[in-house]
Amino acid sequence: MRNKYLHFDKEKSGRRIINILLSVLIVIILFFILKEVVGIISVEMKMNIIRKETKLTELRIDSLLKEEEKLKNDTFYIEKIAREQFGMAKKGEKVYIFIKSRKKNIFQRFIQNIKNH
Repeated sequence: MRNKYLHFDKEKSGRRIINILLSVLIVIILFFILKEVVGIISVEMKMNIIRKETKLTELRIDSLLKEEEKLKNDTFYIEKIAREQFGMAKKGEKVYIFIKSRKKNIFQRFIQNIKNH
């Protein structure tokens, strides 16, 4: 009498090996596909960031071009910049400096230096 559990069927074991190999192959293929999809999503995110940075840079360039045009042609704007950013004044003009804090700041030191000389 043969033991039914010890019976070895070559055909079934061959199919089983083929099924295991196909399953492993499918898992490997899915892994590489998933890896590529993640890579594509990452590149898309980077491209969106670069597009936003490009847009901001274009806006900054437009702003600077407008500023340049004003500095070339608008005498009132040039005078405003000269007064506000460089502390310039016309001859005979009195300049008043309003100081908000009690601490000595750059303007107070400047005024003291002028008075001391």
